Amino acid sequence: MFKLNNGKTLKWGTFAMMQYCERQAVDLSGLLEQLASLQLNIKTLVAMVIAASDGSWDEAAICDWIDENGGIFAKDGEVVDFVNYVLKNTVVNQSDPIEMAPSEEKKSVSL
Repeated sequence: MFKLNNGKTLKWGTFAMMQYCERQAVDLSGLLEQLASLQLNIKTLVAMVIAASDGSWDEAAICDWIDENGGIFAKDGEVVDFVNYVLKNTVVNQSDPIEMAPSEEKKSVSL
């Protein structure tokens, strides 16, 4: 479980991965490919949080949480910590924490 500063928890596990795959219309290999490429856009990040919250957060609440934690391009904080938590619990070979930086080419977050 990933505990947020506001006391709420997010859980990324098999059920969250299934929810994410259904929401994004990808299979498990598609999810793993997205994570391995370390390229996430805002819709992908929001879908990950919705899945990890078991649907208890809506898109507006998630975007507010992102904004309150420095925005999508914050280099540290809860958003980056959550992405690292997802990677650690999904991608076996991900040992180094990631840093967020803007990707000018696709206008997405490069992880």
